[in-house]
Amino acid sequence: MESGEKGDSPRNREPWFRGRTRTERILLVLALVLILLCAALICVVVYISVKLGSSDNFQACDKLECIRAAARVADGIDFSVDPCDNFYEYACGGWMKNHVIPSDRSFLASFSILRDTVQVKLKQVLEEDISEGEIEAIVKAKNLYGSCMNTTNLKAVGISVALPLLREIGGWPILGTNEGGNWREGDFSLTSLIVTINKYSNVPYIYPYVYLDSKDKKRRVLYLDNPGSILPERKHYDQPRDSPLMKAYVDLGVKVAIEFGADEEQARRDMEDILDLETNLVNITTPLEDRRDNEKLYNKFTVGEMKLNFTESKELDFTWRGYIQQLLQIDGVEFDLDENQTVIVVDIQYMKRLIPVLLQFPKRTITNYAVWRIMNNRIKDLPDRFRQYLGEYLKVLYGSSHIRSRWRKCVDVVVNYLGLPIGRLFVQRHFDEEAKAGISDMSDNILDSFRTILSELDWMDKDTREVAEEKALFIKRKIGYEDSILDDDLLNRRYENVTIHPVNYFENMLFLLKRTVIDDLLELRTNLYRMEWEVAPSTVNAYYSPPQNRIMFPAGILQPPYYHKDYPRSLNYGGIGTLIGHEITHGFDDRGRQYNKEGELHEWWSKRSVDKFKDLQTCFINQYGNFSSPEADGMKVNGIITLGENIADNGGVLQSYRAYRNFVSKRGSEENPLPGLNITHDQLFFINFAQIRCTIAEKKNFVNHLMTGPHSPSRFRVTGTLQNLPVFSEAFQCPKDSYMNPRHKCRLW
Repeated sequence: MESGEKGDSPRNREPWFRGRTRTERILLVLALVLILLCAALICVVVYISVKLGSSDNFQACDKLECIRAAARVADGIDFSVDPCDNFYEYACGGWMKNHVIPSDRSFLASFSILRDTVQVKLKQVLEEDISEGEIEAIVKAKNLYGSCMNTTNLKAVGISVALPLLREIGGWPILGTNEGGNWREGDFSLTSLIVTINKYSNVPYIYPYVYLDSKDKKRRVLYLDNPGSILPERKHYDQPRDSPLMKAYVDLGVKVAIEFGADEEQARRDMEDILDLETNLVNITTPLEDRRDNEKLYNKFTVGEMKLNFTESKELDFTWRGYIQQLLQIDGVEFDLDENQTVIVVDIQYMKRLIPVLLQFPKRTITNYAVWRIMNNRIKDLPDRFRQYLGEYLKVLYGSSHIRSRWRKCVDVVVNYLGLPIGRLFVQRHFDEEAKAGISDMSDNILDSFRTILSELDWMDKDTREVAEEKALFIKRKIGYEDSILDDDLLNRRYENVTIHPVNYFENMLFLLKRTVIDDLLELRTNLYRMEWEVAPSTVNAYYSPPQNRIMFPAGILQPPYYHKDYPRSLNYGGIGTLIGHEITHGFDDRGRQYNKEGELHEWWSKRSVDKFKDLQTCFINQYGNFSSPEADGMKVNGIITLGENIADNGGVLQSYRAYRNFVSKRGSEENPLPGLNITHDQLFFINFAQIRCTIAEKKNFVNHLMTGPHSPSRFRVTGTLQNLPVFSEAFQCPKDSYMNPRHKCRLW
């Protein structure tokens, strides 16, 4: 080192950071901050990876059905609505904006869109040519569809096809001396009149049917009930006679009668008299609110005891013994009458007052009304102009004509009468067999959660809880379709007594109606060959049967948006899972709970548990009864007639949600998210529960639904149920006392 140069000692060296420029110092500080943030982020990622099991969970589900589901869910949501303010408007608001009600119906719902899709698939298979070797049952289904679609023949034969029916009844007085009329009062017999029309599965004055004895399933018995009314609700009959609906009702009958040659003025007088008679009959029927106690609907008599408890009339030529005897003597049945045969009277109030009411009216009016009941049902099977008359009346009643494309009507006819053969074609072409196992597994999981919920209930005593669990364990299930429909011989055997003409549609319908009644009555004393499960596989619905203690999920409903094997389980449990839970809960609602595990009507609960149940169900009656429908000018829900369905909705969602969370727990991690959606799977569960119920409807449809429907309107099925679930409020972080998180909640199951 040369003399005079400063040494590089620590004392003489300038600090490194101070030696930097101001800009360099700022950049260094920012770099240090970024390094610390990256380190923190890595820690968070590692932590979450440990919690969720794998970083793969951050990848969105890329299966085709996930992409489709994400688009459907997003399209249905109205993101401008706070889910805690009104979850139905949030989950279905987009769907409601994106859909319009078709001109041929008064409502549109997500489930009805699926039904339309199924109908298209059925149409395609029904319109295929009958192939060589096609089994008889399927040939009959295709011939029935073909005869229904043959409008050329319908137009050619006109009203002539209905005249033999009118002659068999004894004539329709409204027609005077025209063909199909020529009624003679001297030949009047109320017994013969009712039985002749009963024979065609129509029910003027009395509705007879054969079913399992509710208290002894080893036998079938004859039930007698009120026949209902042509208008869907008794309150309609309180309207003034000059109201639009009453005028439309009378006009429909007048137009039909004129087509058969009636004088217009006489036809109008007769239809006014018919309306007066029907109004009197409606007023003696038991209201829907009073038909929820099955014990009160089980009134057991022998044939011999009927005359001691219910009015008869020599003037009208009616005895209860004579009526039942003639009914059992129709062609194809021909049973001798046993005085000790059991009869169950369902609406005892109606049966006691029936004959006294009829005695207030002329025989002409009694006959006119009875014939009008069958003609009103059959005009849709006459040439298309009659369907137009019906459409004009339905438009006043529901806000839409309800007259859909003829092919849709014809598909429905085949499904109603030959649902198993056409169902076979449907499942062979369009049903994913893996769905059976998937739904069975979900059913197991949901039943497990129901039994867990049972164990947690503090209002039910130990003994009742134990038998309730036994009933749950005894629940049988049917999924997709009955395997026997794939057996050619068994399917042909099931329909061996059915004859279908390839052209004559009206005659086909009369035959099918008669065959239905004959087979029904034969089951009183014979064992007809029937498949264990006869619901049409293409049906888009689900069921619980109290007498069979069985839940049923046909193939038609095991499709999106309810279910798909490649859906996230959150959507499946929020869709079909909530329906599985719903149907299970029907076995324990206000009516289903009255049947024991064997499906018999016996009280198997302790009095304490029954009393507590009734106390708790009052909460649901009041909650739903206070909902006002904005689509029907604030008309309120009937909390009594909707009680069973409301209980089932509430129980079903909780059971399915519990089952879903058990699935996630066993899986060890949350499911992969749907692409493009910042929505958790718990939230998706509740969104799909809502979106399978999205509905738009005409005001008149809402009004009729509120008066007669066993289900609450869709918006209240969603909001009412979720208001009662704390887990929903947790999923969406709804504040206490918000609309969707009220302080007071209802709970049974």
